[in-house]
Amino acid sequence: MIEHIKVIEVNPTELCNLKCTFCPRSSFYPNQNLHMSIDTAKEIRKQLDQIHYRGEVSITGRGEPTLHPQFDELVEVFDKDREWKLKINTNGKRFDHWLDTMWKFDRIFYNCYEHTDKQAEDVFKQFEPYRNKVNVKYKPKDMEWFERYNFTNRAGSFPTNHMPDQLGCDNPFVKMFIDYDGIYRLCCEDWKDK
Repeated sequence: MIEHIKVIEVNPTELCNLKCTFCPRSSFYPNQNLHMSIDTAKEIRKQLDQIHYRGEVSITGRGEPTLHPQFDELVEVFDKDREWKLKINTNGKRFDHWLDTMWKFDRIFYNCYEHTDKQAEDVFKQFEPYRNKVNVKYKPKDMEWFERYNFTNRAGSFPTNHMPDQLGCDNPFVKMFIDYDGIYRLCCEDWKDK
């Protein structure tokens, strides 16, 4: 069954330095000073090696990954002698602080969710030479979560009548979410229950 899993998402920290409108942190999900231990990361790495995983490992989760106090060590666990693609989603607020570590990723999603139009334009220009590696995402500050096709209501976290009832989700079959404590969570979008 693991051969069907395309992405393994690792949640390195329960901290974020933003409260975006489309994120449960803007309403009910608290910041918590909880981080994946390096030992837990090594155990995940060991198991990925044992199953010869070849998909993508995404250091993303439910917080800002670069707020992990040992971010460089955590990334090194998943980077060294790997056979998978390594991806990160970041709001970029600490990009310069972890510059050497950031360039270890195959794909970097830089999310300009709190930028003005001008700031986002500057980020786009800055990373234009690296567009094969850095994907800059922009959302105007006043845009609601449901106004963009690829935002979800986080498994029912937000009240809505904007989502079609017939939409299904294949994430449990193609994506694995591993929480900061090493526990596999069935739904990567379910911020309410564990």
